[in-house]
Amino acid sequence: MALTGYDVEIDKPTAEKMQGKLAETIPGPATDEIAVVTKKYGVYAFVGMPEKDGANPATLYNSLAVFSPEGLVGSYRKMHLPPPEPHWATRGTKPFIVETPWGPVGCGICYDSYYFPELTRYYAAKGCRLYINSTALAHCHGEAAGTTTLEASVIQNGIYIASANLGGLDVENYFWGGSSIIGPGRKVRAPHYYAGSTFTAPNADESDMLTATIDLSLADRGVFHNNPLVGGTDWRPDKYIEMWQDVLSDPNYGM
Repeated sequence: MALTGYDVEIDKPTAEKMQGKLAETIPGPATDEIAVVTKKYGVYAFVGMPEKDGANPATLYNSLAVFSPEGLVGSYRKMHLPPPEPHWATRGTKPFIVETPWGPVGCGICYDSYYFPELTRYYAAKGCRLYINSTALAHCHGEAAGTTTLEASVIQNGIYIASANLGGLDVENYFWGGSSIIGPGRKVRAPHYYAGSTFTAPNADESDMLTATIDLSLADRGVFHNNPLVGGTDWRPDKYIEMWQDVLSDPNYGM
C-alpha cells in the first residue's frame, strides 16, 4: 500500500477512505513513473498499491504492481482479504508469476503468505525459487504470524522469500517492520537470513534499503522433484484435488 498507507478508516465510505481517494488503475500515473525508473536502472520492482478496476472504477483491489527492466509487467490482486480490508477491497482471483532470466518469481501479499500456504506451494510447484511478500504486518497481529510462517515456508518449499513490511505508526496501528530476505541455508532445511531481521527484532521498524546476493541453486524445491522410490513427486496434487473436492461437497463446509 505504498501510495496510501495501510490502515482502514472503517466508518468512512470507500470513496472517502484514503484507499478510495488515491487508488489508480494499472497502468496509471504512478506505475508510468515507476516504469521509467525500472527501465533506466534495469531492475525489477514490486510495489503495493490500491488498484482501481479500469472497467469498473468502483471496484478496488489490494494489488502488487510488477515491473521489469522493460517496464510494467502487470499486477497481482490479493486473493485473501483479512479484516478490515473487505471494507474497501475486492478479492483477486488468480496467482501472478513474472518470468525473469533466473526463472519464474511468484507474488503474494501479507495474509496470502501467512495463512494460505497453498499459494506459496503453487508457485514452488510451478518452478519459482523466489517469492515476493509485500506486507503490512502490525503489532496487533501478534508476534508469531510473520516470522514463524515465513521460516516454515522456506523449510517446506525450499525457496527464497523477499519480504517488505511497513514499519512504524500508520493511522492507528504500529507496524513491525522487519523486512528481510530469507531462504535455504547451507545446512539442511534451515532458514537463513541473508538480509534484514525477524519482525520482532530490536529496531526492526527502522527504514532501510536491504540488499543481498543469493544462490538460487540452494532453492532445491525438494518435494516437487521426481522421487523414483515412490514413482512420482512426494507432493501429491492428484490426491489433494480429491480432498478439496470432498471438502467442497461437504454440506457443513463454510457453515
